[in-house]
Amino acid sequence: MTKEPLFSSPLVRTLTAVVGCLLVSVVMTAAMPAYLPFNQGDRIAGPTLLFPFVWLAQFFYTAMSRSIKRVWGVLVLLLISHGLLIVWALRGS
Repeated sequence: MTKEPLFSSPLVRTLTAVVGCLLVSVVMTAAMPAYLPFNQGDRIAGPTLLFPFVWLAQFFYTAMSRSIKRVWGVLVLLLISHGLLIVWALRGS
């Protein structure tokens, strides 16, 4: 009985979990005031307080998911969608 490793490339998984999740979390935090119902005073404090939870959820998903391709797909989808939300909010639509 051979024991296969759970992940094929731990270095890629670790870099994705740390760097990829950090980048996506920063973009998500910047886009949060566009879709969360914050009043004027909480537009900075709310996303800042939620940042560690967003990063932690993405980190755990990246660390526990079996497919690194699915992880990259989810991170890229989140990055593009929140980037578009930032552009939409800055245009004033």
